[in-house]
Amino acid sequence: MDEVFTSLRKKTRLRYRVAVIGGGSWATAIIKILSANLEHIHWWVREEEIVEGVNKYGHNPKYLSSTFIDPKDVKVSNDLRSVVAKADYVIIVTPSAFLQKTLEPLKKSRLNNKKIITAVKGIIPEKMQFITDYLHDEFKIPMANMAMISEPSHAEKIAQEKITFLTAASKKPEITNNKTQI
Repeated sequence: MDEVFTSLRKKTRLRYRVAVIGGGSWATAIIKILSANLEHIHWWVREEEIVEGVNKYGHNPKYLSSTFIDPKDVKVSNDLRSVVAKADYVIIVTPSAFLQKTLEPLKKSRLNNKKIITAVKGIIPEKMQFITDYLHDEFKIPMANMAMISEPSHAEKIAQEKITFLTAASKKPEITNNKTQI
């Protein structure tokens, strides 16, 4: 029965090409949920230890290590440019204090034709800017191409597929609707 369910699930997955930037607990939980719904997931993480852990053992050894991530479903890499280039949607899940440094390797034009979903908590400390304002100013991403998700829940609850609530917001309803499908 499990094989039938797995086969059916894989046939009904969405074909959005999604990149996730970030390797912590929140990013790991998002990857876990996305992998059940999407065919094309590319995950950028900074640490080689996480790349190796997912590719060899199917888990992030540093965060939510008991959460299984099928390496056949998720392509994990520490090459940011390559991960972003393969996506139509980019979900950013890095700590706000490190966002500028994380995105530094990208050319300003790399993100402006993408749909950006930010799951970053807080503001850019050096600039005292909201994340969407920073992305708009620095990368010229239209506000209409951005969305935010926020949560009052914990990453481990999401990874365990417990019932919880997330808030999704965007100026463009279709981005929010696509985001909730993803």
